[in-house]
Amino acid sequence: MTCEDARLALLDAEPHELRGEGDGALPVHLRGCESCGRDAATILAATHALRHAVAARVSTRVAERRHAARKARMRRLAPLALAATLAAAVLLSDALPDPAGDASAVGLYVPEPEVPAAPVVNAATGGDVAVMRTTNPDITVVWTF
Repeated sequence: MTCEDARLALLDAEPHELRGEGDGALPVHLRGCESCGRDAATILAATHALRHAVAARVSTRVAERRHAARKARMRRLAPLALAATLAAAVLLSDALPDPAGDASAVGLYVPEPEVPAAPVVNAATGGDVAVMRTTNPDITVVWTF
């Protein structure tokens, strides 16, 4: 096999042939010809790099699609979760007894509980937090998603 024939055959060769494996005319030529062997190695390296780049791009696209799907689910569920949280807060605020009611009736000093100006809430990794004040100063809705 001549170098010209080998270079044409490189375009259709299987990876094992490009590595010089086997008894065919091309692998035999590649084992004996340094120039054609370098060309075969270049094709193998480019093929490997291309496979790696495609796999990384596919992996990134899959992750982007999963993230977009999660955000879409959260957008659909957000109003429902907010309504449920607000309803629970309103119902619970009316149902709970005033803890200072009995003590103040007999003249005991009951300090007001300290409420931070802005609640500090840590979200889980990859999550978000929404803090909403209500018209009732004793109720702050904290929603993690």
